[in-house]
Amino acid sequence: MKKAIVWLYGFLVLFTTNLVGQHDNYFSYSLDEGLPQSQVFCLTQDKLGFIWAGTQGGGIARYDGNAFKVFTSQHGLSADFINAIHVSDNTEDIYIGTSRGLNSIAHLKVQSINLINGKSIFITSLCGNGDRLYCGSSDGLYVVNMKIKKQINDDVFLKLKNHYINTIKNIGNEVWIGTNKGLWIYNTDTKSLAKSNKTPQPNVACIYQDKSGMVWLSIMDYGLLRINPSSKSIMTKITDEEIRKCLSLDLDDKDNLWIATQYNGLFKYNSKSKILENIKDKDFTTTKLRVLHRDTWDNLWIGTSGEGIIKKANQAFKHFYLTDYGYKSNKVYTVYPYIENRIIFATSDNNILTYNGSHFTKLLSDSSKIKIKSLVVDTAHTVWLGTEGKGLVKVMNNGNREDFSYSNGKFPDDIIVQVLRSPDNSIWVATNSSGIVSIKSDERTVYNVKNGLSDDYISGIAIDANKNVWYATKKGGLGYITPAGRCHKINTARAINGQPIKSIAIDKYGNVYLTVTGDGLFRFLKADNKIEKVQVKQKSFSSNIYSMVFSKKGNLWLGAENGAYELIIDNINIIADVLYYSKGDGFLGLECCHNAICIDTLDNVWFGTMNGISVLNNKKRINEKKNPMLHLSDILIYYKPIQETKYYHSFYHNHSLPYNQNHISFQFKALHLNHSDKIKYRYKLESADQHWSGWENQDEVNYANLASGDYTFKVQASLDGQFLSDEIKVPFTIDTPFWEQWWFRILASFSSLATIIYIFKKREQNIRNFEAQKNKDLELQNQLLSLEQKALQLQMNPHFIFNALNSIQSVIVDQDVDKARQEIQNFALLMRSILNNSRKKSISIKEELQTMQKYLELEQFCQKNKFVYAISIADDIDTEETEIPSMLIQPYIENAVIHGIAHLKTEGHISIEFKKQNDVLICTIIDNGVGRAKAKELALGTKSHVSLGMEVTETRLNNYAADKIDNPQTIEDLYDEEGHAIGTKVTLKMPITTSY
Repeated sequence: MKKAIVWLYGFLVLFTTNLVGQHDNYFSYSLDEGLPQSQVFCLTQDKLGFIWAGTQGGGIARYDGNAFKVFTSQHGLSADFINAIHVSDNTEDIYIGTSRGLNSIAHLKVQSINLINGKSIFITSLCGNGDRLYCGSSDGLYVVNMKIKKQINDDVFLKLKNHYINTIKNIGNEVWIGTNKGLWIYNTDTKSLAKSNKTPQPNVACIYQDKSGMVWLSIMDYGLLRINPSSKSIMTKITDEEIRKCLSLDLDDKDNLWIATQYNGLFKYNSKSKILENIKDKDFTTTKLRVLHRDTWDNLWIGTSGEGIIKKANQAFKHFYLTDYGYKSNKVYTVYPYIENRIIFATSDNNILTYNGSHFTKLLSDSSKIKIKSLVVDTAHTVWLGTEGKGLVKVMNNGNREDFSYSNGKFPDDIIVQVLRSPDNSIWVATNSSGIVSIKSDERTVYNVKNGLSDDYISGIAIDANKNVWYATKKGGLGYITPAGRCHKINTARAINGQPIKSIAIDKYGNVYLTVTGDGLFRFLKADNKIEKVQVKQKSFSSNIYSMVFSKKGNLWLGAENGAYELIIDNINIIADVLYYSKGDGFLGLECCHNAICIDTLDNVWFGTMNGISVLNNKKRINEKKNPMLHLSDILIYYKPIQETKYYHSFYHNHSLPYNQNHISFQFKALHLNHSDKIKYRYKLESADQHWSGWENQDEVNYANLASGDYTFKVQASLDGQFLSDEIKVPFTIDTPFWEQWWFRILASFSSLATIIYIFKKREQNIRNFEAQKNKDLELQNQLLSLEQKALQLQMNPHFIFNALNSIQSVIVDQDVDKARQEIQNFALLMRSILNNSRKKSISIKEELQTMQKYLELEQFCQKNKFVYAISIADDIDTEETEIPSMLIQPYIENAVIHGIAHLKTEGHISIEFKKQNDVLICTIIDNGVGRAKAKELALGTKSHVSLGMEVTETRLNNYAADKIDNPQTIEDLYDEEGHAIGTKVTLKMPITTSY
């Protein structure tokens, strides 16, 4: 077994494995990540935070921290070979120089910009100065007015004809132009262009101005020059062979000049130490570089020729994948601070490794494949290994090994949970099910339930400032062992309630922190002798915590299943804040291993994870810029983008919307290219919301049915509610509806008053009209009563009565008793019928016909000239139910007899016909008398009883048919073909009324 173990402590000082550690975190973006092409010749960041990458054949791509959005010739680009990108200072336009011309992108729409009548131009570089865009090409320089997006002809630039423009840079009131034939400087004030004599060789590949204002020139096949832009004097020369083909430069906050070369890779030049360093890294393998760009968050983006984009991330943690250094496993089960700046750790493939800040070294390897779960090194440099299945292993610095296990009878358990070294160099071992073992000077003491432990299933141990050894168990037990060996229990029933405790740590005040599986963090407050759950207001952290350690500053670090947390604890033992670290911070392993955490001698925090090892340099912590960049993606009116509505101009210029366009939605987006997964938002609509919303992932908010008034929409983004973006404020007004405006209210008041006056006047007029109509109706009733009285008086011609009685008398004289009796009876029935009908306003047609028949029979009896009559009734007339005014027709029949047929020398004829048309009853009376003209002549101008009766009856008929029938009475004279009168036709029209 000893042969299987190689202990190399003696080589720790003399030798190390020649593996270069990872100094920075690099991330690659190529085809697998969505980049359309692997050659990236230009990079920039726009005002919203997006990274734009121009490729050679794949168009241009925009990166938001999660994915690339690609624009190609299919979207309108003049070509897919992109050589230059410029972000406008005054607008959100992105200008793109391609191998066939110039384009712009605004609101994700591509527009082509015409240069020299649409001729294909190979654009090489772009630079903006005010409203002017300077476009370098393979054949000189062109100028475009960015306001109107049209070319400006300027003869001064004809000097650059046939020059290949490599780079353009705006320096103060000058535009520096690097060409294949030297450096040219254009003065924007004097409009003059002159060639500089400062370049030792003509081909100027890159112009870069650092934060101090100095200008760096890259001269192909020569090196770098640092020039004072005011005096044009050369301040620094760097002519190393490796950087003579530099294509891009960048200066960081530590005065390191980063140099991207065409074939030799990435270099870093420190301006203070004058040291030039070639950056070689496991994740940085390419040497063909094209462009550098540093973003808002201090990440360095590197465009390569064939490897896509590499991002040198500005992150708090550095991470190591052990497989990159030749080891088989990335799982790190335990970490332990060793001498000076070294740490020692164990992997799942049974390797014990050490790291000294720059190199990894394998110290020990075991072919027996034991799983090492914990380790410590004592003052004699003896390594104590806690294994899972083979107990405790002691490896001395001379390579000898001693096994302590249940199998060989030297140890109570084969599964070791944790090994700890106390200040007096004692070794404390927590076992899986057999309590705790103390080893001091080869003397072993076992502590278990029999001598005072709460139970034997130990999950973690820790030592406080008084050298008490605290323990936590898988059954929720808690207690401690004093230096004198006495065991004390802490009552956890109320707080922990038997839940498994995962790990344990002790702060400088003696308070004991416990992680409970699935239930988060608890602590035993020593002064209060109580256990409480640790919660932080408006902050959260994982409930599955696997490891804990206190930094020298007193902050508590937690290793969880989703990264690391730092609990900031102030001087009065209050947790003031919680900081979360994940992939975006360089903590790439994410899931931490049980109790695999430590603070080294330099106060660096180390985490062993399931996928490598992560470290945070606590003394030289990177001041990572975490504030996200926030912008409004869109504003929608009734779910339609506002730019597609007619209210776009009024909203952005007058900040107003009509009252009926009061359903508004805001879409917003925040970017952080290291932490896209941790961005949250809060928002507020002033005048509608009293408070800010809580921090949430929602990136859109809708406001429906907003009342008229002034509003200001506010939105802010953050990383976990801590690092805040600038607020975006959108003021707008929902216009007051016309019915709520002052002029409308005044108009409405006047209108209401006028309406009230009109209503009163109208009501007054209606009352007057009603009274007038009432009086008119009374007058009409009086007139009708009068007419009825006259009708009763004129119902029967007295001459007819006298004639009838004389005729009866003559029959009696002739002693025709039967005839006399019959005529007397008919006369009596007629008189009775007239008297009965006169009492009624209306009678049935049947009753009227009976009276007419008796009257006509008596007239036949009395008249000397004989006549006949005929009565016809239409089948659709119900004579019993249909009613007409009483005695209305009789005067017309009497007129036909007396004035018509009475003057005939021949037999007379009278026909009476009843028919119905719609709701009108039509009665037609036709006689073959002498006609109205002859009758008037025979009457000698006297007004007879019949004439008076006719006038009264006509008035009654007109009143009866008033407003219902036009021309209720028509009288027509009948003539033969020779014009002789042959009778009269009377037509009477009456509204049909029924008795039901």
